[in-house]
Amino acid sequence: MEEAGWVEEQSTREFELTLTGELLISHYDTFEENIEQVTEKKELFDQLQDDDVSIPVEVLESSTLATATEYDPHAVLNDFIEASMLEVDTLRGMLPIVSPVMNTHAARMLEEGTEVELIIDPTVLKNIATKYNDDYMRGIEADNFRLLIHPESIDVGIAMFGDLHAMFGAHGSEGHLSAALTGDTIEFFDWVETMYNQYRDNAVPVSDFMNEPSA
Repeated sequence: MEEAGWVEEQSTREFELTLTGELLISHYDTFEENIEQVTEKKELFDQLQDDDVSIPVEVLESSTLATATEYDPHAVLNDFIEASMLEVDTLRGMLPIVSPVMNTHAARMLEEGTEVELIIDPTVLKNIATKYNDDYMRGIEADNFRLLIHPESIDVGIAMFGDLHAMFGAHGSEGHLSAALTGDTIEFFDWVETMYNQYRDNAVPVSDFMNEPSA
């Protein structure tokens, strides 16, 4: 290590880290922490379908992982339900599937006056309009509901309850909501909001989508 310049001899058999050595130790500690965070959140990465999703380590550190297991199959949904009880003015969400449970609680928030914005893809729109047409029509007619359609398939789920709580979920290959990062820290919320806006920038109001020739 002395030859590499990582340490320097101060006296007989006593060595001190050089600046290079301190930087290397620091980077190693950071690398070790990164490995630990990725390992702890392994269930989420196993379920992510979108290879383009990159989650910074700071985001992993500032959030909690909720996972659906054999003994607690509704862990992720329960987090959503609990968050829906918060007193907030807005709910912004994105769903890659039709979730009756989430729809029920979002509808309740809508009726209570919460401003709700939802992003879905064309497949989910078709399923909602076909299987839940009455709920769909009530939502469309509400002044405090905004439905946006993303032209391409959505593989992740997002929910932001005001600025108090956020969720980023992976639905897996079978569409089940099996793992999600949840939290209320600024670092996590800002990242989730950035992800949401990336999809939102490419989405259009449902009325515009329905009027497109290809719709």
